[in-house]
Amino acid sequence: MLPLLAANTFLEDVLFHKAMLWVVLPTSCIALFIGCRKHRDLVILGTGILGMLMLLIIAFYAHDLLSPLQEKIATSLAGITLAISHVLNYRACQVQPCDDEQCSSEHHH
Repeated sequence: MLPLLAANTFLEDVLFHKAMLWVVLPTSCIALFIGCRKHRDLVILGTGILGMLMLLIIAFYAHDLLSPLQEKIATSLAGITLAISHVLNYRACQVQPCDDEQCSSEHHH
């Protein structure tokens, strides 16, 4: 959602993309690590890593290589890729069986 915010407001700035990474990358790494440790799905991990790498490359190199519109499109595609990995991660965690008897009330198996 952050790239869409940048595309439609005064936040269009080189620093916005770099500042966004300080929020997006750590939270994404933590969420994907916790989920993938549980379900061990390498496709989900790969999709998340791809989305994060795309965001990093765009934040540091796209200003010199792409037009502003192309940069916004690329950033949005990277964000969508990362969002897809989070949705897949969430779904995989929801169907993962739990060892704890009280856990069944927390998940939809």
